[in-house]
Amino acid sequence: MSRNSSIRRAFTLIELLLVVAIIALLISILLPAIGKARNSAQMSVCMSNMRQMVTASFTYGADAKDQIAALNWTPGTYNDPNVLTPANDGILIIQGRQAKAILDRRSDQNLTLVQNRYFNRNFWHLPLVDGFYLGNANAIVPAVGCPSDSWVKIWQKNVGNRGVLTGIGPETTAQPNGAYEMYRPFWSTYQMVPVAFSVDKSAGPTVYPAYAYSNFHHIFENASFPIGKRKFLDVNFPSQKVMMFDVFDRHGYKRPIWHAYDIASQPLAFFDTSVRFTRNKNVQYGWNHTRAGPGSPTAAIDPRDGRRVYAWTTYDYNPATGFRGYDHPTLSGQPIDRVKGYFRWTALGLKGYDVVTAR
Repeated sequence: MSRNSSIRRAFTLIELLLVVAIIALLISILLPAIGKARNSAQMSVCMSNMRQMVTASFTYGADAKDQIAALNWTPGTYNDPNVLTPANDGILIIQGRQAKAILDRRSDQNLTLVQNRYFNRNFWHLPLVDGFYLGNANAIVPAVGCPSDSWVKIWQKNVGNRGVLTGIGPETTAQPNGAYEMYRPFWSTYQMVPVAFSVDKSAGPTVYPAYAYSNFHHIFENASFPIGKRKFLDVNFPSQKVMMFDVFDRHGYKRPIWHAYDIASQPLAFFDTSVRFTRNKNVQYGWNHTRAGPGSPTAAIDPRDGRRVYAWTTYDYNPATGFRGYDHPTLSGQPIDRVKGYFRWTALGLKGYDVVTAR
């Protein structure tokens, strides 16, 4: 054997570059598949969370004379042994009092009373926590957060840490300033539809459930009717009526988008306890106070199939007026997009329906 033949041949630069290129190509091929698998896994967890919450809500209803769980104290009564709600309390401060009472008791906190926030928007589930319907007495419940909602996971790990809890920006309009942020560890990704805790009574030709506040996509009003006391028996079409949703489509589009875009889709919990991935193209547009029914000459025309339907509400999705850092950019890239009401605002409230069985 010659001396030269015993020397091991090394890779040339071209060969090394070729190997690197092949590895990069494989990664570029695999990454989308890995991303889809990750999103699929997160959506499965998300749907499981929603199913747990809707099941807990029905269990609560079975124990509470068919009432739908919500922050629903009434003024001038001892709703809690340690809290008296004054007779002149409005619907906002009543929700704040009940949320504070539950969280002080279940999280060993002494939170400041927030007087001007709709706590039923992201804290409607607190009666379930208080009654052990979500597994234990701990107010931090992982199931109330979508695994794709990174802020909820951060907040849940930082109870009492003001620096982290104000990470998306302070709620400067909250009364008192700086108080609302401390409630964020108990925030739920999943919102109950407003008519599940706001009475949808009619007065003449107009229906008054909670309705959209046109310039602020997170805010709604309820026309001064009482909150709470809604019952599961009020629902006429349980398999077609949405009960719970996420304000963002986190699983159906390539990035999170506001739930009310026409192309949005997401898991939805229904009043028959099912949780189904649903596309907005199969959902009614919503409502805007009219009682003109489908087929009425005064009803709006659905451009998707020409049917006459309830006139729909529209409002602005404007991240600048929402939760800074929590809200995702508009779909168009413009500062404001005009969107439709969809299942958040349903004609005839709980007696109406959202999902169209066939188009």
